[in-house]
Amino acid sequence: ILFYQNSDAALEAGDAPFTYAVTPNPVTLKGLYDVLVAFTNPDWNSNTYPLTVSVDEQTYRLEVALPYWDDPEAAPFRAGLVNTIDAVAMPSLGTETWRALEEAQSYFGRVQVSYNGSDSVDLWVILRIIDDLAQPTAATPPILAAARTSLETTGPDSLIQQFSQRVQDSHSGALQVQHYVKSWRNLGEVPVRLQVARQQEIGIRARIEVTGSTKLEQLLADIFLAIDLALFAPHDLLYPGAATAAGCHPRNPL
Repeated sequence: ILFYQNSDAALEAGDAPFTYAVTPNPVTLKGLYDVLVAFTNPDWNSNTYPLTVSVDEQTYRLEVALPYWDDPEAAPFRAGLVNTIDAVAMPSLGTETWRALEEAQSYFGRVQVSYNGSDSVDLWVILRIIDDLAQPTAATPPILAAARTSLETTGPDSLIQQFSQRVQDSHSGALQVQHYVKSWRNLGEVPVRLQVARQQEIGIRARIEVTGSTKLEQLLADIFLAIDLALFAPHDLLYPGAATAAGCHPRNPL
């Protein structure tokens, strides 16, 4: 944010209502000044990577989430400082490498990437086992071990190398768009922020018991609409408080 609201004392002295000097009242520019970009390449909008591991001749599909290209953890990759990835290691989090999350078959870990001989950066990683496991207690540990081995692998086709390449490609694309917006702005417009959309898949599983007189199509339509409004209500941007008054509590999608 580049603009701040001037203090009351400054306004009384005849100063402009806005200033570049930092004050307790930041101003978020709206309208033509907000630029939201979604890349044509869907991979650039995402932070998930498919991974397949084999355990005892059985193949399992996994999904790995690493930081987005514009997250602070990705700064060395974004700036082009990572010339050579020397090693990748998953240090233990207390007594275990993977910590279970509340979601079923989902785990959290940390990856330490050593590069350029003497530098390193820590990345968070989230793992989800896509396939249903008949015996989760017995099957999960070897799957997690195989996933760790894949994450710690280096080379042209390794997961960390894919992450590095995606960060650089996304950053390069964002710079091109930012240059275009700045070069082709209208007189009086000052683009100060470029926000790239982050796609986040959301899955909902529910068991609904209804009576014989319930209109199922209408019920499902109402449920989907309520979920959509709870996540983001566009009308609330034009009519502040309208969605809240209707019983919805929208959240900022960014």
